[in-house]
Amino acid sequence: MPRQARSTKAPVGNDLNRITFPALTTSKIRLLFTNPSGAFVGVSELQSWSASSTDAAVTVGGAGASGSVVVSDATTVSVTVRATGKRSLTSPRVALAVPDGWTARPTGSRPGVVHAGRDATWRFTVAAPADAAPGSAATLTATATYRAGPAAESTHRRQALRVAFPPGHQNPVGAWSLDEGSGTVAHDVAGGHDATLTGGATWTAGRDAAACTALQLSGSGQAAQTNVPVLDTAGSFTASAWVRLDRLGSWATAVSQDGDVSSGFYLQYSQADNRFAFSTSEGRALADAVPETGRWYHLVGVHDADQGTYTLYVDGVRQAKVWAQAAGDAAAGRFAIGRGFSGGGPSDFWPGAVDQVSVWGRALTSSEVAALA
Repeated sequence: MPRQARSTKAPVGNDLNRITFPALTTSKIRLLFTNPSGAFVGVSELQSWSASSTDAAVTVGGAGASGSVVVSDATTVSVTVRATGKRSLTSPRVALAVPDGWTARPTGSRPGVVHAGRDATWRFTVAAPADAAPGSAATLTATATYRAGPAAESTHRRQALRVAFPPGHQNPVGAWSLDEGSGTVAHDVAGGHDATLTGGATWTAGRDAAACTALQLSGSGQAAQTNVPVLDTAGSFTASAWVRLDRLGSWATAVSQDGDVSSGFYLQYSQADNRFAFSTSEGRALADAVPETGRWYHLVGVHDADQGTYTLYVDGVRQAKVWAQAAGDAAAGRFAIGRGFSGGGPSDFWPGAVDQVSVWGRALTSSEVAALA
């Protein structure tokens, strides 16, 4: 860069070295180091700034609860420019900067003026690279250029992007009716992931006592578990179960999947909140009301990985407190009925009964959940 002013004149190791230069316009930045013999340079962070004019505000639409815009094969992204001052913005243009391999193409009309106090919207088709991993993150920068007076001005907005997860199969990837009534195996009629009863777990009358059985658990070391994972807990999934608590007063998990240290999710009773919960190791979506012992409830936890939300349904009704988490907790261990996994070991054993457990590798809609109850 020409006309540099350096302080100090020669770089000093492990200290601040400031180099200033006149304003310039560029599309790329490259760092190139020529080291003296025996010396080396390490870069921990690179930041760049350009001033944003206060004559306009720029917003990028479509962000979900996680704060990211989810991009699938070709996603429409809108950029809205508002003239915040007393003057209209003339000759407005909007450009999107995306990482290498991404594309952003303008679509539709291009407004010729943004009137004072009003908005105008530009639309782009944004696509991720074909080999981008589901759930991977990137950053988009929207730049609006315009005139609100004699000189050209610009305003910028950064927006997080996230590659969409695949939609998943329509049907359940695992379903345990728990109607065996005897023996030590609970058969998976959907995906072949049979669960073995552990700790002396037994059978009892199910939710429909005349037609089915359920798993009876003491709350102390009893559960059922598979040998392999059933769900991709970092992606979108849904877990459903009929549950009955015989007592309160302790943490209790009806459905989970083991991770290295903790479960990727917990469909559970939270002792801290005295509520049913759909939880991760970071937080919980909670039921609206305190549960009653001895009563059957239908619990459904829905993780929408694209939106970054964990939502709990009780008896088909969406509960108010939703948990937002940008990335799901990956867990590649055993799928468990009647316990969780915390601190590197089994925990939170269920004191009561569990019946008709099903899981999907996608986020069910509210109407689909209501039809299950």
